[in-house]
Amino acid sequence: MSVSSSWFVGAVTLDAAVTIVVDTVNDAVIAAGTYYLYDDTDALSLLDVILAAVAPFMTDEAIYIGQDRKIRVTASVAFAWTTIPSELQAILGLGASFTSTTSETASAVSTLLWSPAYCATPVGHPAGVSGYSERQRVVTESPSGLTIRTTTNGTAKTRTKLLVHYVIRERAWADGVDGGSPGDLRRFWLDVLEVGARWKHYPEVTEDDAVATAVSWTTPFGPYKSTQLRPDWWSRPISATDAFSDVELAGTLTAEIT
Repeated sequence: MSVSSSWFVGAVTLDAAVTIVVDTVNDAVIAAGTYYLYDDTDALSLLDVILAAVAPFMTDEAIYIGQDRKIRVTASVAFAWTTIPSELQAILGLGASFTSTTSETASAVSTLLWSPAYCATPVGHPAGVSGYSERQRVVTESPSGLTIRTTTNGTAKTRTKLLVHYVIRERAWADGVDGGSPGDLRRFWLDVLEVGARWKHYPEVTEDDAVATAVSWTTPFGPYKSTQLRPDWWSRPISATDAFSDVELAGTLTAEIT
């Protein structure tokens, strides 16, 4: 079923270069750096950087994320990725290798992608903007309260808070294991939000678990970093059941990857 949903795309830092081996003998080297899973700027998009690395060894190659949230690698001539480095396996939703094919579909959603299957609702600012401004304030009061002094710094931060109601268990915290599962918020929380990685919010993305064609990306908000994290992000909207949960994401607008 087709739905309109917020898609949250995180970034990862590769501390050293990694190599995908194509057809046993061809080394496709991905340079160390910080990349989003996907970004409109090719140099910041891990999928585009991987595509550029494997392109000399494939024909009519493509790498994309489908409307079903799964990554696909395709070519017009059969190919194999005989070695996929461990650093990329969970990010791509792939195993350690795959055999000769013209189209390979990930078995799991990337750990750098989260979709609640609903559109997030901003709190503290209207939809269509990056967030609300907030200045650092220090307030001191006299014992009587008759004298109050407020000091602010001159630089305003831009913050966002996004709520999603009635997220199904599989998208929020699928199996209850603390490490989470690919595709649920718990895993995205640990791999992106908690470690202070950048992330972007793509609103109103058309998603469909039955459609493998490439997703149409909307204009994102961000990048953000989650400087303020609520440990109680998960809550029950319906008592005595874990079938649904209300979740909250918050972030501070930050500089782009350079």
